[in-house]
Amino acid sequence: MRYLSLLCSASGLKAPGDSAQVTQMQRLAERETKAGRLLMTGASLPASQGKRVRRTDGKVSVAEDAALPAFAEGCGFTTLRVRDAADQQA
Repeated sequence: MRYLSLLCSASGLKAPGDSAQVTQMQRLAERETKAGRLLMTGASLPASQGKRVRRTDGKVSVAEDAALPAFAEGCGFTTLRVRDAADQQA
């Protein structure tokens, strides 16, 4: 199973997130890296800088209109891979 964790600032791209939340996300990334579960980290871009990629019936298409929900712009993320619910709780 894969899980996506998001950290979003209430002010979007205008200001960084709360320092306590950022610290918690860093700890999560460190812990999951040591456990071998962290797949990737990153941040979402404003929709104007992104692209939408879709795969339908084996065909891949790329569109310029990468519309994200407003809350998702400027969010940091981690992607984790876990074996089962017990592994997730570790």
